[in-house]
Amino acid sequence: MHAVVTETDQAVEAFIKDKIASTYPSFKFIGEESFAGGERVSLTDEPTFIVDPVDGTSNFVRPSSRPSLPLSLASR
Repeated sequence: MHAVVTETDQAVEAFIKDKIASTYPSFKFIGEESFAGGERVSLTDEPTFIVDPVDGTSNFVRPSSRPSLPLSLASR
């Protein structure tokens, strides 16, 4: 089974990443779409936002379903 990735997934991730970077410039960011595209960020003790921009993309592409946007902050 292949994951469905839409332009919306990528656009939402980029939007969130930009907003986080402008508000918390020292925090790291791990996004599902950028990770799937080969970008690697090591999870360390530094505060790191982790996001799946459109969780349930297969649901998102069907108008009657409800996707979500999981956003986590990992920190020690």
